[in-house]
Amino acid sequence: MVGFPGVDLAPGAWDEMIEELGNASWLKRRDLAGLSAGNLNLWAWNGLYYLAGRSVGVLPYFLPVLLGLLGRPRGPARWSLLTAVGLTAAAFLLVRPFNFYGGGGALANRYFLPVYPALWYLASRPVRLPWLALVPAAAAPFLWPLWTAPRAFPVDQRGVYRYVSEPAREWLPFETTQNHLKPAGSVPEVDHRGLWVKLLDPALSAGGDGAVLFLDGPGPATLLVGRDRPLAAVALEIDAAALPLDVGGARVSAERPGRAGWRRLRLELGRPRAVHPMWWTDGDFYLYRLTLDPREHLDRRFAFTLTPL
Repeated sequence: MVGFPGVDLAPGAWDEMIEELGNASWLKRRDLAGLSAGNLNLWAWNGLYYLAGRSVGVLPYFLPVLLGLLGRPRGPARWSLLTAVGLTAAAFLLVRPFNFYGGGGALANRYFLPVYPALWYLASRPVRLPWLALVPAAAAPFLWPLWTAPRAFPVDQRGVYRYVSEPAREWLPFETTQNHLKPAGSVPEVDHRGLWVKLLDPALSAGGDGAVLFLDGPGPATLLVGRDRPLAAVALEIDAAALPLDVGGARVSAERPGRAGWRRLRLELGRPRAVHPMWWTDGDFYLYRLTLDPREHLDRRFAFTLTPL
């Protein structure tokens, strides 16, 4: 008798089960497979996002670390602290490249928080008074929601992160490598007509298992479109009531009637927004950012689709 029949696996069945159910280990086989060209892209983008990402960046959300550097650290002890923090960051980028910040329950970068106090001991002399005023002023556009409502629930009624301010959404890059971020709420990404689409605005939603996308009310609203090979253009079919429409991140090269009540636009995409592996791929994935902005105020939801050309 076998007490746990699910554990009594046939030889070779373990890999198939992991492939089907997923692997909860921090260390994925792909992460240490070698620094291929795609992985170098991943390191480069993750380095940018680690420092200046919209939701998890160290500089916008832990900007007082600059005070330690402005205190002109001297001596091997202080530089060893900085080296240790750098190695810790590199370890997370290596072991958890698609979740280096702590997951959906984190405020900014939860994995950076334990090493944050070490940086307060970098300074070897007092920081000049003007810097003590300038650093909090520079952090204010990003930390204002936390300063004004520190005990508020981290997710608002739309299902998006409350602590990410409007200046952060406007100025900082969205972390395309991080699989737990849900900037549009509970349904952040869909498979849509041969494309992977990430919704970056709560006004966007999907229906029909991703077959149709919707924009609720006036724009602008932003989404990422991706595929495992470069995209020259996509066809945007849109509810004719939503026209005229401005499209950021692409050039509208043609317009013609579509099915009844729809218009069809050809969008020339140009260079991708980012190129790197994703959490389900081994090779590079090509990502393009599109912003839809109806020129006229709309007080209802309208539908649209995207098709690769």
